[in-house]
Amino acid sequence: FASGTRGGGMGVDTDTPGDASAPVELPPNLAPGRSFDGAAGNATSAHPALSDLVQNGEIVGDVDWELDFAIVGFPKCGTSYLMRYLALGEELYLNDHELCTLTFNDPVNLAKMYYDIDRVTEDGRRRVKVGLKCPKDFESDFGLQHYSQYWPTTDFVITTRHPVSWFQSFYNYRSYQHYPLRMPDPLDLIGECRDNHPGRICAHKITPKEECTKQNVCTDRSNFHYALSRFQKTPMNTTRELELLKGRTMDTMGGLKGRVFIMEVGQLALEGDAADRFTRDLSDYLGMEK
Repeated sequence: FASGTRGGGMGVDTDTPGDASAPVELPPNLAPGRSFDGAAGNATSAHPALSDLVQNGEIVGDVDWELDFAIVGFPKCGTSYLMRYLALGEELYLNDHELCTLTFNDPVNLAKMYYDIDRVTEDGRRRVKVGLKCPKDFESDFGLQHYSQYWPTTDFVITTRHPVSWFQSFYNYRSYQHYPLRMPDPLDLIGECRDNHPGRICAHKITPKEECTKQNVCTDRSNFHYALSRFQKTPMNTTRELELLKGRTMDTMGGLKGRVFIMEVGQLALEGDAADRFTRDLSDYLGMEK
């Protein structure tokens, strides 16, 4: 796991010969979805046609280049704030709202939506890194499965918070969201979110309704290590680790080549030097040059 670790980002090599202040001349009539050629130091349109990537409602080509990073958890841990904050930078692109098409088993929709994104900054000098936010993608049945199959090199950003604060915030949010319907008593939410499925959450119109009576609010979900174990970033073969995961039914997911940046929501409120270090660490991780 990369947690506040500098270096190793996905930045583009811009050490190209010539006057660094001179504008880059872009090829005329560039199609949508330009990408940055780090070696040449300019914009290109080298991607295959969408019709070569998606056919008959299925992904048939390599779409891994479409997505650089994803904010995948946890809900009520500052993911929306982080999405909006990162979107302010010209080197990053994020959808302007939560995008959970992978959790809802629709990878084709994501492939189409992210195909035409312009991946070059306005000055034509830097690559725009493309991301999305869905704070349940790595807890759901289908989210990580589709990352593994179609976007395996995607890097992940995961925010956490104190389990009690998380439960309180999420319970209050759901209560407000579903008013005048009443949430179950908090004492009835001790245990798993899905009946007889420890460690798993429900996805609207995907999971059987009879398993989903708690709006995905449960104490079991605050065991963040259950979902984190799916990335297989630790050996998971020691007695101590297996004991921590005892009783979970979440599948581990092979084929994920991306990194994982774990943070705590309180880091968004840091000040002074600590805030500067955190901002720099996250910027380096995402491969930002400025």
